[in-house]
Amino acid sequence: MQSSTNSTVNRSTHDSSRSKSNTPALRVIPLGGLHEIGKNTCVFEYGDELMLVDAGLAFPSDGMHGVNVVMPDTTFLKENQRRIKGMIVTHGHEDHIGGISHHLKHFNIPIIYGPRLAMSMLRGKMEEAGVSDRTTIQTVNPRDVVKVGRHFSVEFIRNTHSICDSFSLAVTTPVGTIIFTGDFKFDHMPVDGEQFDIERMVHYGEKGVLCMFSDSTNAEVPGFCPSEKTIYPSLEKHISEAKERVILTTFASSVHRVTMILELAMKHGRKVGLLGRSMIKSRKLIIENTVKKDIWR
Repeated sequence: MQSSTNSTVNRSTHDSSRSKSNTPALRVIPLGGLHEIGKNTCVFEYGDELMLVDAGLAFPSDGMHGVNVVMPDTTFLKENQRRIKGMIVTHGHEDHIGGISHHLKHFNIPIIYGPRLAMSMLRGKMEEAGVSDRTTIQTVNPRDVVKVGRHFSVEFIRNTHSICDSFSLAVTTPVGTIIFTGDFKFDHMPVDGEQFDIERMVHYGEKGVLCMFSDSTNAEVPGFCPSEKTIYPSLEKHISEAKERVILTTFASSVHRVTMILELAMKHGRKVGLLGRSMIKSRKLIIENTVKKDIWR
């Protein structure tokens, strides 16, 4: 899970949300995920239209006794739900999609665009919550461009992250282009072979960007984020040398890491047993939606 450091953009000829000529301003409103891990929820506003980017949850701290999950205050969205034109999802981690089913019980989202894996995860959550009929889900591929309302055009740019099928966004608005990185790291050896589409980032950089909203987790730490594959030698050492069973724990959404474990198990003649409701559900979704699906069968 990673947080996004966002700041508000308000481009108009005056300080107010609308200029004296009645020209709308672009506002970007982070409801969660700012200076915190979790609850990533962002609102783009232009004129009378709102577009949402992600809607996650956070897990309670030690002092939150009796609390299961934490979500941002969505009063603004409830009060302005008629202005919501759609939602964009960047990837399938809980801190980015975990709140959507809950929100659909309280306000409408006409359409949700997102990666195949994240949308498959979301469909399951919506079915459990009984809100499958409250919105339309549309899956996207790298470099797809979708129109949300009259004012927002969004290109999905493949990035690399600890979960597969993850995207950054290029949001084109009437006043300029916003690059919204989502959670990412530059992994030049991705487990699934899906490279970060740096070419599209270069394209928008040359074209001109009004503002970039970037994931900032560990940004103050010098150096580079290691590739997911850096844990492969250590995993192989333990799996190959163990005389009895090996027990490993990980998030069910950590597809890359589980894929490496499965590959090593096959290489060293071991059988694998998956435990946990989320892990069993993830297996089905991964087989349906990811590149290295055969290893999970």
